[in-house]
Amino acid sequence: MSKPRMSMAGLMASALALGLFAPRAARSQSAEEIIDAHVKAMGGVEAIKALKSVSRKGGVAVTSATIGEMAGVMELVLIPGRKAYQKMDLGVFIQSGGWNGDVAWQNGMMGLQKLEGRQADQIRSQAWLNALVSSRVLGQEGSIAKLDDEKVGETDHHVLEITPPDGGPKLKIYVDKATHLIAQTKLKQTDDLSGAEMDVTIKESDFADYGGVKLPGKVVIELVGGPMGDLTLTTTYSETSVNGEVDQSIFEMPTPAAAAPSAPAGAAPSNP
Repeated sequence: MSKPRMSMAGLMASALALGLFAPRAARSQSAEEIIDAHVKAMGGVEAIKALKSVSRKGGVAVTSATIGEMAGVMELVLIPGRKAYQKMDLGVFIQSGGWNGDVAWQNGMMGLQKLEGRQADQIRSQAWLNALVSSRVLGQEGSIAKLDDEKVGETDHHVLEITPPDGGPKLKIYVDKATHLIAQTKLKQTDDLSGAEMDVTIKESDFADYGGVKLPGKVVIELVGGPMGDLTLTTTYSETSVNGEVDQSIFEMPTPAAAAPSAPAGAAPSNP
């Protein structure tokens, strides 16, 4: 007696019961794979290493419930991984800062200052293009962990956390799964004067290719909980050049202005 044959419908039913056609969960990418994809999307290791200088200029707008709205010009000059210079001119308020590879400094409302610790890190970080590039290409140290994926709006993101080796604030980095570019970075930062803890979000968008490397055309920095209340600083770059000649003196800390000589003790004031 011949064995009964199973119909195609029966075979499919059996396969489904055994889970042979069940959808497989997508394999989770490691932190290393996410960073590799990001560096490739930026232009690749060789293109990044080929950058000798980056000079950028554009408009900057500051919005705060405390100080109102101001607009001006932002200038940024980098020697990737080695030096950085930034100047923000809002007319009534001008602040510049730099790092020459050794000394970090700032010149603004508080006068000319040599920076140390976290304040110096903020200036130095400008030279690294971004934290993931610095860890993979430019040799910056720090541990990196992969966190659970998150949505920002309707967009899926990988989330990485970088812990600096010097105990500085952790960086939570959101990498767009579709473009592999950094969409935003979050951290907590303590104001050195007031001691207030601020939530800082840095958003990057409008990427374009410069010398084979993608750079953001728009950078929005949101500060929440600072001593002057919530503040948003938006920079939109209109000029970018790479590998041009750079005046190296801009990275050096300016020489303090000499104080006016005081009159000798006991000397009578001169008559006009």
